[in-house]
Amino acid sequence: MKATTFAQDRTKHQEPETRTQTISKVTENTSANWSYTIKDCISQKKPKAAILIYTRNRGSGSIVIGAVPLVLKACASLSLLSFGKVLHSEIVKSGVECDVMVGTALVDMYGKCQDIVSSRKVFDHMPERNAVTWNAMICGYMRNGDTKLASVLFENMARKTSVTWNEMIDGYAKNGDIPMARQIFESVPESLKNVGTWTIMVDGYVSNGDMKAAREVFEKMPVRNFYVWSVMITGYFKEGDVLKAREIFDAMSMRNLVIWNSMISGYAQNGMCKEALDAFMRMRGDGFEPDEVTFASVLSACAQSGMSDVGKEIHEMILQRRIELNEFVLNGLVDMYAKCGDLGNARLIFEGMSVKNSAPWNSLITGFAIHGQCREALNCLAEWNRRV
Repeated sequence: MKATTFAQDRTKHQEPETRTQTISKVTENTSANWSYTIKDCISQKKPKAAILIYTRNRGSGSIVIGAVPLVLKACASLSLLSFGKVLHSEIVKSGVECDVMVGTALVDMYGKCQDIVSSRKVFDHMPERNAVTWNAMICGYMRNGDTKLASVLFENMARKTSVTWNEMIDGYAKNGDIPMARQIFESVPESLKNVGTWTIMVDGYVSNGDMKAAREVFEKMPVRNFYVWSVMITGYFKEGDVLKAREIFDAMSMRNLVIWNSMISGYAQNGMCKEALDAFMRMRGDGFEPDEVTFASVLSACAQSGMSDVGKEIHEMILQRRIELNEFVLNGLVDMYAKCGDLGNARLIFEGMSVKNSAPWNSLITGFAIHGQCREALNCLAEWNRRV
């Protein structure tokens, strides 16, 4: 067994930072080891850990080319332009800027960090570009609202891939130019029109509030994924058309957790708290385990309807299942307890929050006010103003 494989097997259940320490003890700090550990961090949605691992292991040695694109991806996800520029400087000094994967990662990083000028500069100086490079540059322009330059690149691209077409459709839709998005959609060669292409067009219509056109494209889809069903359900709920949302849901032969979450959230957002809780029970009956999104929506339903007993049961369920207490779950708990009149528990959870946005402050102040504790409401408001 190779040392790298042995190290990876030993560490696959460890946290990223612990994992990299174990690997360094078992094997040398090779590019493959670094790439594995950093890639693992990114797959677990821990870009900060990926950057920290790279920085710690980088030291004063030569740059690790295999890890660079991954670290740039982490920079892009965190919008860390300053760190990305430092890494770019190291890349230039090390003479690896001509590598197509490194260059493409730089184009992508600058585009996602809204430095489109630097992104284009890297693109223009690359001695070799592949389809991924072109797609990254097109996506960068679209992301920064420059549909004209994205279109110029698109027209000049010799070999367009399905990703290229999809980026153009998505870009026009997100920039509010639905007619152009539809025009591009209709121009996609049949060999390159995949389920993602159809889904992006449906999502574009939904995002721009045209459910009629979204339904028309949806009905023509040769194959549908769970995401596009969820998009349609969510779109109808946002318009307040609960019956059509339920119609789409009932038409599904198979469902996943995302679909159930769309229904529960949709009912809660439309004030249909009983239906939201019924859907929650049906979901569990079908064998699906609730996640953070589910619980946040169910807590909202309990808060709106004043069902404190059910809310407490949900809180107990969250603790038993060791659900991550992220900001949405914590905000939901504060809101539920505050609106149900259990201001002691609301305050207790509120005080335990390490990060407080406007939502828990509003919930606590509203809770004090609607339950006749006006002095507490004013004190809480004053405290909030002092911290802003």
